[in-house]
Amino acid sequence: MINIVRMTSDLKKIGSNKIPKTLFWAIISYCNAVCTTCDFRLVPRSSWRCVRFEDARKAIDILYDSDFRMVSITGGEPLMNPDVFAICDYLKRKNMIITYIPTNGTLVNNNVARRLKNADVRLVGISIDMDDGRQMGLTRKIPNLRQVIINARECLEQEGVKTYAGILITRSTLDIAKVMGVARELGFSKVVFSYPQIIQSSSFMASGEMEDLVLNVNEIERVVEQIKMIKNDSELSIHNPNVSLDELVRFYRGESRKFKCYGGKRLFYLDWNLNLYRCFTLPKMYGNLLQLKKVNFDEELCDLCSQQAFRDHDPFYHLASTLAESRKLFIRGHLVSATKLLVDNRTRGAIKAFSEFLRGDFL
Repeated sequence: MINIVRMTSDLKKIGSNKIPKTLFWAIISYCNAVCTTCDFRLVPRSSWRCVRFEDARKAIDILYDSDFRMVSITGGEPLMNPDVFAICDYLKRKNMIITYIPTNGTLVNNNVARRLKNADVRLVGISIDMDDGRQMGLTRKIPNLRQVIINARECLEQEGVKTYAGILITRSTLDIAKVMGVARELGFSKVVFSYPQIIQSSSFMASGEMEDLVLNVNEIERVVEQIKMIKNDSELSIHNPNVSLDELVRFYRGESRKFKCYGGKRLFYLDWNLNLYRCFTLPKMYGNLLQLKKVNFDEELCDLCSQQAFRDHDPFYHLASTLAESRKLFIRGHLVSATKLLVDNRTRGAIKAFSEFLRGDFL
């Protein structure tokens, strides 16, 4: 169900003058789990870092002045940062939208859920790493992870915080129907699939060239077909738009995609040292945010990776950019050109993606 009140409030925060920027902010470089598809487990204790509130507050002020309005808080395990709630509270005071926080669930209790709710955190994702619920936790070395996940989800939902099952597409989750069954058993009503990402040249370490992530085109085609079929039949809401799933298949086939990535233009990655990167995938770093003072970068659109957090935004930013450009054309009297922009195949695909997002109740 579309939350009109929430949408209206968000539009006021975002404003109408500029297309807002989105930030993926890893506020911590370590984790208390040892997922085999994530290199954060390899960070030695001597290299553990996290953003402290005083620096975070300065960074948030700069981000706001640079037209950032949406922030995803990630890690490592973000709830291990002792200042995570102070950071979230300050983002709320600045009228910036915290779109989601991923977690393994181990640190979630009633108090944590209440603090996240008070900070107006929209979504909390809890990850599922395999299609057998009885075996979950063995690879992460978290005892009784199945019950940990259930308890975390129940605490969050009791406080009114929406949750989703975060499922990385790997060799352990190729049977989509089975892993969706696990999600149902754990009580989830929403799912977000992450795409295998092999290349990782920034400081982010949540994926890489690991055996479980190296899939072939036939495997990806079958996975996407399964996801799209389940989207039509299941009571579970799946976040990933069909157009983005089709783009994933094109990537594995080596074909050019319809939508390019807005990394370095509207989407950015900030790490625990407050170093600002174009994205998770590329090594392009602009410097330390506190020294930059303002983010004015406007990179050319890119088409080099399959990083889900960035690439699922492609149709949404394409739609926003198209609406802005068509508005300018209408004002200048170029009615035919404006209309062509609004009805071309990419724009129609982007509209369908946005409607899927709204129907899925991910606001």
